[in-house]
Amino acid sequence: MSDDTGYSDEDYNTIENLSFVSASLSCAGCIFIIFSYLFFKNLQMFPFKLIFFVSCTELVVSILTFVVEDNACWIRAAITDYFELSTMMWISIISFNIFQILCLGNKNVQLLEKYYHLVAWGIPLLLWIPVAVTGSFGDAGIWCWIPASKITARWACYYGPWTIVILFNVSLHLYITRSIYFQSKTKKISPQRVMAGQNQTQVLSDKQESQILTRLRLYVAVFLWVSFWSFGHRMDELIHGHQSHLTTFAILHAFFRPLQGFLNSIVYGINRRLLNEYKVFFFTLHLFNSKNPHKSSQMDQPPFHRFSLGK
Repeated sequence: MSDDTGYSDEDYNTIENLSFVSASLSCAGCIFIIFSYLFFKNLQMFPFKLIFFVSCTELVVSILTFVVEDNACWIRAAITDYFELSTMMWISIISFNIFQILCLGNKNVQLLEKYYHLVAWGIPLLLWIPVAVTGSFGDAGIWCWIPASKITARWACYYGPWTIVILFNVSLHLYITRSIYFQSKTKKISPQRVMAGQNQTQVLSDKQESQILTRLRLYVAVFLWVSFWSFGHRMDELIHGHQSHLTTFAILHAFFRPLQGFLNSIVYGINRRLLNEYKVFFFTLHLFNSKNPHKSSQMDQPPFHRFSLGK
């Protein structure tokens, strides 16, 4: 990083260490989700597939946190910004997909996947191109992003869309909650709600609907929490201008922003279905290892075919 920002080497080390800790946790969480989706066929339901895509984008952002070379600052800033925007889109898509299932009773949400990809990769590209072609990515002081002097680019490319995403997710969450509440109060017969897998559908019970809604609330809460410190930091810069020392918002921004992948993996990754898959897997592995190691018959082979990549 440039040394004309007024920050000391100790300040840089503080931000770097906090970011590395958070990014390491997020890498582990994202890899856990990605591995689980690819390895266990029973987890390859369409809603979990969307979480898989969020984990992929967050994994890229987390890995780039470890790139600290000055010469790679522009590249890191450009790639990070694109995938952070894509993460926003996937989070909104998850909320919209839950709305389709719980409120509209859409039994074929998987047919929307091509449109989801168009939104998740296309909109970030449209927002990213103007910033890239105007050379607005680069050294932003204590990290690589859009410099404070490019305030219009910051708000047009990131914080404007971020505000819209927040309003969209909160509004959709309130609508879903209200819809389910009134359906239960009036005992209205609603369309049968299902989750679609690759070759199966699962009818949702009231308890499962409640669990999905709870996870949606937590997912939105995580997004709000990690984004709050980033937004607060930028507002602090906007109001007070550049400061030559680390502020509380800057420190918390550095720690919580890379943590989103880890928190998402807890919200959506730690559930009964996933844990049961791992229990069955390790139990089967234990049974196989406890057998006579000299036997090599087909019967004694561990049934890994049950956990193939969807084959």
